[in-house]
Amino acid sequence: MYVVCQDSGRELFLITFQIAFLVLTLFGTLLPLIMVDPRKIVRTDGTKVTTGRHPSWKVEICGLWVAVRDDPLIVLLFPMFFASNWFYTWRKSLELSFL
Repeated sequence: MYVVCQDSGRELFLITFQIAFLVLTLFGTLLPLIMVDPRKIVRTDGTKVTTGRHPSWKVEICGLWVAVRDDPLIVLLFPMFFASNWFYTWRKSLELSFL
């Protein structure tokens, strides 16, 4: 998000912030390439590292149902989740229209 402003110090800060964010994003993208596969790791005591299994979508839906059943006020948060996703999409498209 590049903002044109009169203050050159603020403009330099925004550009520097964007470059730093890009470098961190690039680092986070490349980091998994140098990580070791967990199945190949052996601890000093000789035991292997175990990785957790990821639940299926059916287990996730059942977990959501249990959460809503146990605490029905969670349903009141759903409109905020939807509004948040809609707002960020709208804001980004609005910013791109001014470029």
